[in-house]
Amino acid sequence: RRYFSFCERLFGSSAEGEFVVSTEVAAWMEQTLSVLTTYQDRLEQPTINDRRRKRLLDRLGSAISDYRATVYADGFSGKATVSAAAVVELCRAALDYADHSIRVNRQESGLYQSYNLLHIADHGEETSVDHLPVMLEGQVAALSSGVLSSDEVIAIVDALYESPLYRPDQDSFMLYPERQLPSFLERNSLAKSAVEANPLLMALLESGETTVIEKDSLGTCRFAPSVASGASLGKALDHLSARPEWTELVATHRSAVDELFEQVFQHRRFTGRSGSMYKYEGLGSIYWHMVSKLLLAVQESFWRARAMEESTDTQNALADAYYRIRGGLSSDKTPAEYGAFPSDPYSHSPSHMGAQQPGMTGQVKEEVLTRWGELGVRVDHGTIGFDAVLLRRREFFTHERAWIHHDAAGETQTLTLPTDALAFTYCQIPIIYRLGDDAGSVKVTRSDGSVAAFSGIRLDAATSRAIFERNGEITSIEVSLPSSTITRQ
Repeated sequence: RRYFSFCERLFGSSAEGEFVVSTEVAAWMEQTLSVLTTYQDRLEQPTINDRRRKRLLDRLGSAISDYRATVYADGFSGKATVSAAAVVELCRAALDYADHSIRVNRQESGLYQSYNLLHIADHGEETSVDHLPVMLEGQVAALSSGVLSSDEVIAIVDALYESPLYRPDQDSFMLYPERQLPSFLERNSLAKSAVEANPLLMALLESGETTVIEKDSLGTCRFAPSVASGASLGKALDHLSARPEWTELVATHRSAVDELFEQVFQHRRFTGRSGSMYKYEGLGSIYWHMVSKLLLAVQESFWRARAMEESTDTQNALADAYYRIRGGLSSDKTPAEYGAFPSDPYSHSPSHMGAQQPGMTGQVKEEVLTRWGELGVRVDHGTIGFDAVLLRRREFFTHERAWIHHDAAGETQTLTLPTDALAFTYCQIPIIYRLGDDAGSVKVTRSDGSVAAFSGIRLDAATSRAIFERNGEITSIEVSLPSSTITRQ
């Protein structure tokens, strides 16, 4: 959804332009847009008909299949011109479908479905949709999509803390709700009522035919050991059907046996190690990378609300939601709570032990981004601004101290920072924040000793470019932040 939105803005900025693409790509675009446009009125309904969904998918599949078959067989035949307006139209049509899909996956709890299962039925004429259990990943996807209002974002965060995804001991969220796996003997166990309701299975038991079903020494009915998959069940039923005494029973009750097999084993819902292990992002585990993605998604919602000049109450509620999630991450914990050094990134925390599997994939990437957001370093149209409204007062030093850093040349430097200040480097240029009573200002010191002053908290394009290029022209930046904006403790 974000990609469609990005492309709509990107190509919309050149609405009068044209682009040269392969003839086959142009044909695919035209076919795809035609399909999306044909079924677009169905998006006004809460759901789409199973038969119509299958036709839509078939036609979209045919468009890309025709493209692939042509290119594989004959290569690209030449070039064609498409207008920017046509690309924008395709993106907008796709956006409508993405937005509809996100909306209809909202549950009564306020959370969103994460993964859907597609079932093909009626000899390939219909497709229905089923859902896997609630997962944290779906909430992150919905939050970061850009579809939801600020109130909806706040509602999701509140709902998460009331959901089975929440782990109070870590004040954070698992990937999916914890559940108890069945014991070995509980598996492949058929309910007595289900067997008795199926004349084929009852007849097989009474005759001692063990091709499909057996009864163990405890009287529990189970599928035969050789029936390990839907395909092997199909073969077993085919063999039975070839025998005249079983032909009619198999024909009449085969679909019920198939359905019972899926109910018992739930192969369609198999999610790999996540549903069968208690470590490595498995059952009961917090996957810290996904929590960091959640953190970033909520911070993005805050910045979007600020850009749209939503009410102060709304912005504060989003900031509160952000720091509520931040409070469950390692940086706000003791080593005893986290089970490791809080400043180190880890992959996951199982329910029965501390943080496990150290490594950069754990929570680093998103937390680098959120940290820049907390510091208020915002790049807009090539210029750097310092909007530190998310920054907490506790981060400013309460006494004078020395700060050691490395400059753009890699040389070690030491600065003395006063009370009510903090410092960090950006593109290896030291930036000092100081609390002041003015409306905000920036002072830039250059390598030749000259100083440039900016009213407000945004640099111009030339200065920003010199910072990005790390050309040594800028030696330090001092930002005076209005004390009234740093209200969080």
